[in-house]
Amino acid sequence: MPAPLEKGTRSLQFAVPTFGLGGLGSAQVGYWRFLSDRVNAGLVADLSLAYNRIENANQVSTQTSVSLALGPEAKLYTMAGGRSVAPFVHLGARAGYGRAWTDNGLARWNVSGTLAAGIGVDWFPTDNVSVGGHTGVAVTYLHADSGDAWNNRIAFDTSTGTLRLHIYF
Repeated sequence: MPAPLEKGTRSLQFAVPTFGLGGLGSAQVGYWRFLSDRVNAGLVADLSLAYNRIENANQVSTQTSVSLALGPEAKLYTMAGGRSVAPFVHLGARAGYGRAWTDNGLARWNVSGTLAAGIGVDWFPTDNVSVGGHTGVAVTYLHADSGDAWNNRIAFDTSTGTLRLHIYF
């Protein structure tokens, strides 16, 4: 069954929620459009919720956080359309804002920016649906309010992308 890899095809993307250590999970939604038979560009939004238990000496506290990130992504397919399995190179950027609250009433915020690159594959079980994912590397800059001072951090990470479902129209 040929895949809908052709210029002008659009899709809505949904991601299977991910759950990490202390995380309540995250959800992802995006709008994509093929710019050519090999280039698919999208705008993707992430919403993440987390709950952490923090133990310090004789004190236990909790922290609840929420973050929202938005940014462009691109998939550069290595082969033209007509295949049910389509490998791609993935590029992405994100700008994010987060807020955290502790049980003692402290509220903190942060802003971040991320650049990512990797490889992935989409499988097209039908002409109108694909399931796929990617893995790669990312660099993130985080500017956070820590109360008395600002914390600035740069992190380099390897990543495994969330399993994504695209519905084409």
